[in-house]
Formats: sequence, C-alpha cells, structure tokens
Amino acid sequence: QVKAGELLAEIDTPEVDDQLQQARADLANASANFELARKTEARWEQLRKERFVSEQGADQTRGDLRAKKAALESARFNVARLEKTQAFKRIYAPFDGVVTARNVDVGALIDAGAGGAGRELFRIASVAKLRVQVNVPQAQSRAAAAGIEAQIKLPEAPDRIYKGKLVRTAQSIDAVSRTLLA
Repeated sequence: QVKAGELLAEIDTPEVDDQLQQARADLANASANFELARKTEARWEQLRKERFVSEQGADQTRGDLRAKKAALESARFNVARLEKTQAFKRIYAPFDGVVTARNVDVGALIDAGAGGAGRELFRIASVAKLRVQVNVPQAQSRAAAAGIEAQIKLPEAPDRIYKGKLVRTAQSIDAVSRTLLA
C-alpha cells in the first residue's frame, strides 16, 4: 500500500551531483566577473563623461559588461537545468494505490531510458475505482451514452452486482467484432 506523494525510491546520481556542484561554482565565478565588470563599466563611464578615457575604451567596458551578464545568465540557467534533472532522482507515488510490481533492486543500474530501452521501475494499481471496458453489441450501441448507470455481474461472484456509470465510449463500431468499446 502506498499513499500519493510517498517516496518509493531514491536513485544515486553522482555524475549529476558533480555536474551541479561544478555549475554552482561556475555561477559564483560568473557572478564575481559580472560584478567586477559592472563596477569597471561604472568607473569608465564616469571617466568618459570627464573626458579622461576614450569612447573606444568605454565601449569596450560596456561590451565586456554585456558579455559577463550573458555568461552569468547562462550559468544560472545551467544550474536550474541540473537542479531539475537532479529532482528526478526521487521517485514518488503519483496516487494512492498498491505496488503490484517492483522491477528494480537495491544497487541496480538505472538508465535514463536512452534509445527507448527504459523500463518501468514500479507498477502501481489504483484501487479507489474499478475501470471496466465492455464491448457493447452494435444493436445496443445507441443506448451506450456517457453518464448512464450500469450494472456488471461477474462469473466469479454471481450473487453480487457492481454498480457504476458509463464514462466514455470509443464512438465508433469495431468493423470486425461489430461492437462499441465502452
């Protein structure tokens, strides 16, 4: 039994952890470089107004400031990207239910599913609602409208009737079986 939001597994991601640590250091470096470029540009602008430096020199410091600002933004986005990637290391139950299959063991290598070869880690069944698919014969298909009450009897429990509601249909008759999936 699991509850929605319950932690099911935590995956060790040493490579991503190291990349994030490096990205944070790069961000600190870019921040320091930007701050220095900002102060330098402000000083050069003051000196340009007093005509102690050339326009060319002031233009270069403004260009350097813009480049340092872009590098800072790039470093911020890289940290954010890696933090989002790192968030995938914790696997939580998406809804209340029962774990019906666990396809990994402690210490197993978990890949990112590259090339479509990924496999499910857990299979969880929601037991709050029973969803049944029924093939309605074509002759009764017009009566199968969303919202109508339905009753289901199972051979395994002949004395029990399950009540429900028709939620949706396929809206087309299967040409082979002449039935409507509801």
